[in-house]
Amino acid sequence: KALGGYSGFFDAVKVKEEKLDQVLELDYGLITQSKAIGELAVKVSRVDTSSPEWKMLTDELKERVDRFEESLRERERILSTP
Repeated sequence: KALGGYSGFFDAVKVKEEKLDQVLELDYGLITQSKAIGELAVKVSRVDTSSPEWKMLTDELKERVDRFEESLRERERILSTP
């Protein structure tokens, strides 16, 4: 849990404690998601591109990257709203 919020010395935007908690939770999720994406990418790279498994894995990889990008947009939204 964040203590008292955050603002850098030169930051024009001050982040309240509640928002900082949300961002920290999202950041943890982003770390978890990025590890899973990396693991899946390794798996995709080891599968024959002509196999049905490759298509299934690449579809899953795209979905995970899309969710990761949505989490980044949510993080940005939280930080940009007063």
